[in-house]
Amino acid sequence: MTGMSFSDIAKEFREESLELLEAMENSLLQIRQEGMDDEAINAVFRAAHTIKGSAGMYKLDYVVTFTHIAENLLDQVRNGTVPMTEALSELLLECKDHMQNLVEFAVATGNTQPPTPTLEEATARLGGALKANLGALATDHAHAPTTAPTVEVSIVRQWTMRLSFGRSVMEQGFEPASFLAYLRKHSQSFKAGVDTQYVPMLEELRPTESYLKFTIEFATHLNREEILDVFEFVREESDIALVELVDAPVAPTTEVAKPISAAQANTALKTAPAAPTSAPAPTAVVAQNNYSIRVDAEKIDQLINQIGEMVIANANVVQQSIDLQNSELIESVSIVSRMLEDIRESAMQIRMVQIGETFNRFKRIVMDLSKKLGKEIELVIHGAETELDKTVIEKITDPLVHIVRNAIDHGIEMPQNRGTKNPKGTLTLNAYHDAGTVVIEIADDGKGLDEEVLYAKAVEKGLIDAGAHLSQEEIFKLILAPGFSTAAAVTDLSGRGVGMDVVKRNIEALRGTIEIKSTKGTGTTLAIRLPLTLAIIDGFLVQVGETFFVVPLDMVVECIELSDIQKEAMHGNNYIDLRGTILPLLNVGTFFGESHSEEARANIVVVHYAGRRYGFIVDALFGEFQTVIKPLGKIFAQLKGVSGATILGSGKVALILDVPMLVSYILTLRNGSES
Repeated sequence: MTGMSFSDIAKEFREESLELLEAMENSLLQIRQEGMDDEAINAVFRAAHTIKGSAGMYKLDYVVTFTHIAENLLDQVRNGTVPMTEALSELLLECKDHMQNLVEFAVATGNTQPPTPTLEEATARLGGALKANLGALATDHAHAPTTAPTVEVSIVRQWTMRLSFGRSVMEQGFEPASFLAYLRKHSQSFKAGVDTQYVPMLEELRPTESYLKFTIEFATHLNREEILDVFEFVREESDIALVELVDAPVAPTTEVAKPISAAQANTALKTAPAAPTSAPAPTAVVAQNNYSIRVDAEKIDQLINQIGEMVIANANVVQQSIDLQNSELIESVSIVSRMLEDIRESAMQIRMVQIGETFNRFKRIVMDLSKKLGKEIELVIHGAETELDKTVIEKITDPLVHIVRNAIDHGIEMPQNRGTKNPKGTLTLNAYHDAGTVVIEIADDGKGLDEEVLYAKAVEKGLIDAGAHLSQEEIFKLILAPGFSTAAAVTDLSGRGVGMDVVKRNIEALRGTIEIKSTKGTGTTLAIRLPLTLAIIDGFLVQVGETFFVVPLDMVVECIELSDIQKEAMHGNNYIDLRGTILPLLNVGTFFGESHSEEARANIVVVHYAGRRYGFIVDALFGEFQTVIKPLGKIFAQLKGVSGATILGSGKVALILDVPMLVSYILTLRNGSES
């Protein structure tokens, strides 16, 4: 491969393979749930075929050997020769897991070591099971070469190919020479001529574009479709004309011919016999302008960080222009600020991904666990198109796994214990946007939480004192306490009292919250509320005493002045009547111990959170402010009410208010006043 080693492309190979394997799993699960579907089984076959082709190019023989057997069986399934049964779908899912293990092993070792005995044993066991399903059909392919496409006949044919790679193939990460090397490897003779007339002058040449055209004469046992499959990754972007020379002799050796001219290449093709009428006509496919590129997430993070620093620097420039009172400078700076905001928004959109991909992974988890526990459970997904920062999604996946496993194990009953309910339980994953946050709900229609059982278990574990007064919400949240478990026995799924406390810590580390709602005998819903992003937000800048604070702008509903009449009507209570509706309040200065001037005018910032409105009393309002979120560090880990900090144009630090925590504090104050 022109000097390129496997280690050079290992990361890309892994990412592409994992994407294909995920698509394979999703299609197999779709077939299992909805029945046989031509498009789905073809997707499974294509995934296996593509992985085998990639592994063959990189000489991962043990990956090719196993995948080749699976591909043969899948080919028979899609042709209707072998029926797709529940047992076969389970076997194919297990084979998908094994393919993933082989890929991970190849990447981890750089393809420098043979498979471990455990992997070899799994290959032999699963390979035998696949061949058993093939039955007599397996004998036709039992001795097929492991690194070459399937051989249907042993006749060696002579071919002439005119090949022009798409201009953008190298930009998409492909090395044209590797395709020729692979074709040459499986040819008995091989002559290649290169046409260089389309190579531009040096000043016009782009190193990432392909300009060469090839005319190749070769002899091989591969048939037409198998030859074209060699170029499967770039076939749509390339112009391939393939002609079979019916009576041409087969050369005994492989050689590379001297470059030939375009005229010679055209003459060779014109004088060759016409292709059989049954063969597909060669076509030229123009590459579309809209295509995706794979970018390392670390590079995107660096871009976001650099834009964040630009936002901070720009805030300083804005402040300087205001201080200078230069109208032309202020106008110019405002234009740059708008452009920077557009760049920031575009960069943030790059990191936003749909949560549906994460939700789909739970189909397999639900299927496997429900079967293991002897339960019937249907997974329902809503809001798969909801977008969330990729960094947040990566960190929320493990907590979601814990919650889903708990819902299946503890929440949903055995079919015989569900009474009048449907014997098949339902687990619902739902996601939606709400006031600058993303809400992820995990709901089950199981037995629900029993307050008395939870309370008694917490007393037994020493988590609370006997006789302690707790609200329903506080009792429900006991399941998040370290060491808490209601399982009667320890299993490999639950019972050790770990898991949900880890969930709580991980979600709080993302500046998120967990809400629990449950009705005994009906079911339980856990709602995780998370910020859209951890990097840059639009904020609303306020001041209390000498300290600046930022409120996430998406949560701000309105700002009002706290009048003397409203102050008198409060009578020391922490709420006011706002247009006929009770508005709970929090004095930010009192909460943080900030000195407050009696002459300062009090303002209320009304925020919307979790379906309700709350008011924060502050001294001064400064308006919208692009906020680059900076973590406070471990020394401030116990600081309540603040989720981060940012730097103002003046160089001063502003603290970002932790709205969920402050809302929780407001509710605590209100409950205390009502009791």
